Order: sequence, then structure tokens, then C-alpha cells
Amino acid sequence: MYKMVVIDDEYFTCEGLKLLLDWKSLDIEIVGFSLNGEEGLELVERVNPDIVMTDIKMKFMDGLTMIKKLRSKGFKGEIIVFSGYKVFEYAQDAMENGVSNYILKPVTKDKMLDAIKIVLDKLDSRRDANGGAAEDEGIYGSETDWSNVLKYIDSNITKDITLREAAAEACLETTYFSRLFKKKTGIGFSEYITRGRMELAKRLLSGTDLQIKEIMYHISYNDEKYFRKRFKSYTGYSPTKYRSIYKKDVKEM
Repeated sequence: MYKMVVIDDEYFTCEGLKLLLDWKSLDIEIVGFSLNGEEGLELVERVNPDIVMTDIKMKFMDGLTMIKKLRSKGFKGEIIVFSGYKVFEYAQDAMENGVSNYILKPVTKDKMLDAIKIVLDKLDSRRDANGGAAEDEGIYGSETDWSNVLKYIDSNITKDITLREAAAEACLETTYFSRLFKKKTGIGFSEYITRGRMELAKRLLSGTDLQIKEIMYHISYNDEKYFRKRFKSYTGYSPTKYRSIYKKDVKEM
């Protein structure tokens, strides 16, 4: 989960930003607030966040001065500036000091979400480029451990397994696990589960005399109409048609 701090001399702006977006779903945790640039500088140096969100005009030290000091000290995190000042020089100065986005107040949900998406793309790319593989190895220990996570999912494919349960098995935060899972497998978690269940349904239809409803319940589907629809979407055939084409001459698996 990425860490973020907010620096603004307006208390209610800081409080409002907490509620503006569902930060947890974005894989972001707000780890601190400061009401002026001096305290903000100390906060960033103390918690070393991935994202700094700051106003420009503040007491004791303005946002641009704080940003320059942070960059001179080697801070490489992403910075978002929001300001009530529509002044070209401010925006230009901010961009020259590596600011990711310059948002004019009032800060709306859409403006903030657009800015955050840009920052997350940069952070994800940086993590991949600067040791993402090493980081994955550090989390899982080895590729064998990752294989064990997939084995756990496959062995529970007939159960109502959730993303949260799979993430817990991998000892990862849910949102990060979801992104890493797609990177590792090429598909999302839900699609992986669906594919696994459909492949099992195919084997049961062609290799056993189990009734279609029994197969459906076995792979955790309770709505027959929905199951038939998903199966046809996956294979191009209804379960009945698939069995008539591929059924083996056996009575048991």
C-alpha cells in the first residue's frame, strides 16, 4: 500500500480530503497531515511517503519552497500540488521541481481521481522498473511460493473462494494482491476463478454421468440459468450440447 501525506494550512481541507475518495481501494493510506510547510518538511522526512499532496500558499514555509527543499534532500516520491492561485509561474515552478499534477481549488472528486491515477501509474511503473521482480521475490520468498498460492486457489476452485481469502493466503493486502495477480497470470482474479470452474465443468460433463445441476452445485453456482449462460459464453455450447459432443463412454471418473 502506498503512503501519502497531506500538507495544507486549512484544517477543513485536510479533513475533507480524507473523505473525498476511497483511498483504501486505491491502495493508498494517508499516514499524516501538516498545517504548514515547515511541519510538512519534517513529516515527509520522518515517514518517507510515496505521495505528497500540498498547498502552495502556507504559513512559515510555502509549498514550493518545501518541495525544493525536499528535492534537494533527495526525496523521489510523487507530489501533487493544489492551490487557489491560477498563476502560470506557480504551475511552471511546480512542474520544474518534479510535481506530478497541479490542481486548482476547489478540489473535486474527479480532479483528484484523475491526478491520483497519474501518480499511481508512475509509482507502479517505477516499482516494476526498479526491482518490482525483486520486491515480488521478497514478498513470496520464491517463485515456488507463488506457485503454492495458485495451487491453493486451484484446490479451492469449487468453493466460494474470495479475493480477500486468496490475498490472505499470499500474506498481501487485497488491492495489491489483485494487481500482482493480474500481472502474474495475465487475467484478473474473478476471470481466473471462472475459467477454472468452467474447465472443471467441461471435464465433469465429458467424463462423468453427473447431472448438470450436480455439476453446477459442485463448482459453487446456485443459479442454473446463470451457470448455463456462463458455460455457453466460455465454450460456445450449452452444457447439454457440450456433453452430447464430448461425452466419453464411461460411467465414472
